[in-house]
Amino acid sequence: LEVDNREREPFEVRARRLQERLWNDLSHQYVSGVRVLRELMRHQGGMDRALMPVVLTSTLALSDDDPNSLEKLLTPVHNISQTPQVWLDYQVQEREGELLFNWDVVEELFPEGMVGDMFAAHHTLLQNLADDGAEWQAVEAQPLPARHQRVLEHGTGPDHEIPEKLAQDFFLEQVGRRPDQVAVVTSGRSVTYRELRHEANQVAWWLRDQGVRPGSLVGIVMDKGWEQVVAAYGVLLSGAAYLPVDPGAPAERLVGLLERGEVGLVLTQSHLDASLSWPDGISRLCVDRPLPDGLDGSVSPEPVRGGDDLAYALFTSGSTGQPKGVMIGHRGLVNALQETMREFRITDTDRALGLTALH
Repeated sequence: LEVDNREREPFEVRARRLQERLWNDLSHQYVSGVRVLRELMRHQGGMDRALMPVVLTSTLALSDDDPNSLEKLLTPVHNISQTPQVWLDYQVQEREGELLFNWDVVEELFPEGMVGDMFAAHHTLLQNLADDGAEWQAVEAQPLPARHQRVLEHGTGPDHEIPEKLAQDFFLEQVGRRPDQVAVVTSGRSVTYRELRHEANQVAWWLRDQGVRPGSLVGIVMDKGWEQVVAAYGVLLSGAAYLPVDPGAPAERLVGLLERGEVGLVLTQSHLDASLSWPDGISRLCVDRPLPDGLDGSVSPEPVRGGDDLAYALFTSGSTGQPKGVMIGHRGLVNALQETMREFRITDTDRALGLTALH
């Protein structure tokens, strides 16, 4: 039974939609649940991917008024329902005109106290549905238990102050501490922090000469390599923001993203510069070639922006329609970087394997 609660709709509408789904699915009851599990395991390759974590054991369809029913003839003293590969078994029945419901749960799979709070919230929902007709038309779920509401409103994580920094400041601090330590290792070249800053500064001055400003997007269209790192820091040091685009994307998408980002400047590699179709009016700099003379790599441009300014933008895949732009500001990025370093205790001796594509 498919249960899809993504839509915001009144409880009654959702209940009726789910009931209709149930009646439709019951026409397939000759394919048993066991067979479904076996087919899932065969198709997905492993039992761990074929679990049914929540099941509903219901006897509501059975008549409680039948004088020949066992519960009319005998007094129940104990019952048990066990289903393998299940985290939570919701058992529900009608007894003497009242609703009886129970959860059998593998409590070790849940945080301490969570199941009890869930059960209490569910009980409150059922009680409200029984007592108040308005609850059936409510779109939002019933209020959470008080302590969960406090967590939702205030959070439970550490409350750390976000420093007044720009994202590239972490990098510049590291250059000052260990200028000759290797910063980037690729199959073609290793780059020290001093070298990386020097070349990024040159890129930054070139961008400044081209008239970039805070908030404007500079395209980075590159295959993975040290050039991407130089380009990203060069853009940040210039005061602009970068928009990474997959060079392997279809020409229509590549051009479309650059146009939607109002990109007038692109940092790329020489082999891509020669092979890709570029929109008219875009100036390009090949970072893997000798950079133009007169660009001082020893000095970084003075910062011209603050934490609320844009650091970079990413476009979604567009699988559900047009790609959507996601804007990442310096303050959020600084927060993420600082907490990552603190949580995982990252030091100068650590190495990171760069697998994720920049775009």
